[in-house]
Amino acid sequence: MVAHSRKHSDGSSKFQPARLGLTLLDPHVDRGVGLANAVSIATVCSVPVDHVKLPVRDLEASRMFYEAALAPFGYRLVYDGETSLGFGVGDGGNEDEPFAVERHEAQGMPSHIAFTAASIEQVDAFHTAALSAGGEENGAPGERPYGGYYYAAFVLDPDGHNIEAVYHGER
Repeated sequence: MVAHSRKHSDGSSKFQPARLGLTLLDPHVDRGVGLANAVSIATVCSVPVDHVKLPVRDLEASRMFYEAALAPFGYRLVYDGETSLGFGVGDGGNEDEPFAVERHEAQGMPSHIAFTAASIEQVDAFHTAALSAGGEENGAPGERPYGGYYYAAFVLDPDGHNIEAVYHGER
């Protein structure tokens, strides 16, 4: 697990892990959790990813996009810095910034981030919100042939990162 540091207004730096729920669906592979806890075809487990930070060129375009696109997950802007923005579900405390963007002049390869949705409706809401905030269509909501039940939508953010919402539950 990775911890992150951020200078607070009082000048202190605090290292605290945040939580970002990513999903793993694999009925055959033990991912180090022991055979008794191996993932079954109908079980989705959290992956211990602490936080994700994507490089972006335009912080204001990213602010507009992610404030809208992440709202269906209950995420809001919790950190607003000169060169970075943090999104989470809390009050902006130490464990509330699992997703962030940071301004960089040079861009690398686009990334793919998938947010776990609690329902089909949440996937649909993400897709609608992301497109209305300037995202580019990259896969309309629908079932995908990725094993088990996989309902997802894909939108490119202003920097070309492929942002996905996925639901692994029942139909």
